[in-house]
Amino acid sequence: MLTAAIFVKDLGFPITVEDRLVSFGESSIVGFPTDHLNFSIDDHGGAGWRICVSEEAIVPPLFSDTSDSFRQAVVGQGITIKWDPHRLGNAIEIERTACAGCAIYVAFSGGRLIMSWNFEEVARSLPQILPNKESCRIFIMEGEGQIREQVISGVFSLWPGELVRLEQGELRFREAIHLPVVQPASLADGAMVTEEFVRLLGEVMNLHLKRACNPILELSGGLDSSVVAIAASTTRHRMHSYAVVHAPPLGVQQANRRNEIISLLGLDDHTGSSYDVGPFSSLLTAKECTVTPCDDMYRLPCVRAFDRHPGGPFDVIFTGVGGDELVKDNSFLRMDWEVPGNIASSAIVTVAGRSDMFLRRGCWPVSPMANQRVVDFCRALPIKLKEKRQIHRFTLVRAGLSDGFIYPRYYEHYGHSFEQDLVRTDFDDAFGESVLGDYGVFDVNRLLVDAREAMVKGFPSDLRMQLYGALKLEVVMKNLMNRLDQ
Repeated sequence: MLTAAIFVKDLGFPITVEDRLVSFGESSIVGFPTDHLNFSIDDHGGAGWRICVSEEAIVPPLFSDTSDSFRQAVVGQGITIKWDPHRLGNAIEIERTACAGCAIYVAFSGGRLIMSWNFEEVARSLPQILPNKESCRIFIMEGEGQIREQVISGVFSLWPGELVRLEQGELRFREAIHLPVVQPASLADGAMVTEEFVRLLGEVMNLHLKRACNPILELSGGLDSSVVAIAASTTRHRMHSYAVVHAPPLGVQQANRRNEIISLLGLDDHTGSSYDVGPFSSLLTAKECTVTPCDDMYRLPCVRAFDRHPGGPFDVIFTGVGGDELVKDNSFLRMDWEVPGNIASSAIVTVAGRSDMFLRRGCWPVSPMANQRVVDFCRALPIKLKEKRQIHRFTLVRAGLSDGFIYPRYYEHYGHSFEQDLVRTDFDDAFGESVLGDYGVFDVNRLLVDAREAMVKGFPSDLRMQLYGALKLEVVMKNLMNRLDQ
């Protein structure tokens, strides 16, 4: 949303503004170039300033003891940077709204504060690239999570609903404020929750749909993306869509189901293959997949299909990310090493991870099913409506889709691509001259022994994910250390 490079010595310098670029001294703050974000600046000269970027017009007070109302706002993504010398002295405050969205990384070194959605940019601002061993081990053993310090020492995440203050050379974080908990309830006579579900999703997307020059739907044909497509069609017709399609027989079913909803909504569609290149091969052959650890495992097939859509370029994309978590019994659950939040950490992390590949293409990502208002609506539903994702299925039935669409024979997933690529990968070669081994981050030799044995006996699920996590970190570290041979 915002990218900033602020030298503490420049605070108090006169500000110049040109479009979305704010400059003072050697420092700069720039808003992401999209019409889907409002950009505002409140400059009081030497008395302070506030720069705010948000999807909706949210303007926090500049001079106040607290602006928790901004951090608790759920109406859209937003971030603000504030310098208020009367209240904060020479400190800087950055805060985010509670709405799930793109990743925001911060670091401070050499008197300079760096903030960006671009992990690589923030990590490279540090004088030395060093792995954070504990965060790396969590990443390998547990997968991506909502952690504070990232896999590079000195790079921190600012998660939705949080605040960070740079004060006396130290970054001090305030965790997200817990919002009121919504409990399951009963339906009133004549209630039509499917209509309200579609209306609410449409309301979350409505502003973007009206602003959009060329929107696109990520439409796998699954329940989540299909419901999002139905909701989007209530505001805007004849949209573009794309997907990666799996190998037969799953892909045959997926194509038939997608054709059904494409025909229903009159979409201009384009597809790519999910199995031409697998997740391990992607890491070893495409620099695109080495720029951030917080990522989509199937990034390369997705961006290939997205980039080749003849209707592009696109300015906003709507995804179904977060739909799985809407029907969870306990979406507040956190691991001991994760920071607090108001929706499922898996949804927050996935939304953040999938944003990078679209932002690098100038396309603003919107995931309405991870919006707090939609999450709270689904939390209030009777449990039976969430079991087996009935709220999604009923919504699609009322939209006119077939029973075969609602209850497909096969569960469509990327498992075949992962499995085939896993057994074709030479891990001894992939971990040659290992950064993880050199820095003592992980016992790579033990991991390779287990991988060799698994080539004969089969790969248990935990080893599969450890191999992927370790290889992901290996190539990200090598990229940052300029040791990547691709």
